[in-house]
Amino acid sequence: MKPRDTIKSAAIIRAHIHEVLRIGFVEWNQVDSYMEDLNLVLDEIHSLGESAPAAALELTWRFIKKIPAIFNNVHDEYELAMFCSDLAQEAWILARKAGNPIEDSAARLLDAYAADAHDTCRFDDVLDILAKARLNREQRRILAATALRAAKAHPKAASELCAFTDKCSQPAPGRASRSRPGRKAA
Repeated sequence: MKPRDTIKSAAIIRAHIHEVLRIGFVEWNQVDSYMEDLNLVLDEIHSLGESAPAAALELTWRFIKKIPAIFNNVHDEYELAMFCSDLAQEAWILARKAGNPIEDSAARLLDAYAADAHDTCRFDDVLDILAKARLNREQRRILAATALRAAKAHPKAASELCAFTDKCSQPAPGRASRSRPGRKAA
């Protein structure tokens, strides 16, 4: 995609984000339609991410930052939580694809998680998304340090974030004490 096309596409998607988040209350019988609208915007971001992951990532961060404004305006919390999970997953994928530093990506996602912790927990899946990420030892150390900083910045979510920090500090599942046959594990 040409830079001019990327800029044009990003501007259109930015307008769609603004439009889809400019709502009153979404009643139970309108939730399915509204979720389709949200998912259409996420699909647009995903499509842009195929050729311009950095531009798509910036739109995803914008979406994550703005979506809490509607949290209490949608009747079905479960549907919105599923969407926020998809949004966080897309952000993580795009961040990796765009080469965004793990520290920045994790900090943004952990902030979204912590800001809604102990409320209705729409970004509850963030910890699972990050925990399941295929990261080497150094990347896991960075993730743990980022989670610890988030715990200090968000006292309401500190216990969950500290537990997550401990989990990140352990060897990745399936990587612990690998040894060759006939050799003792260290």
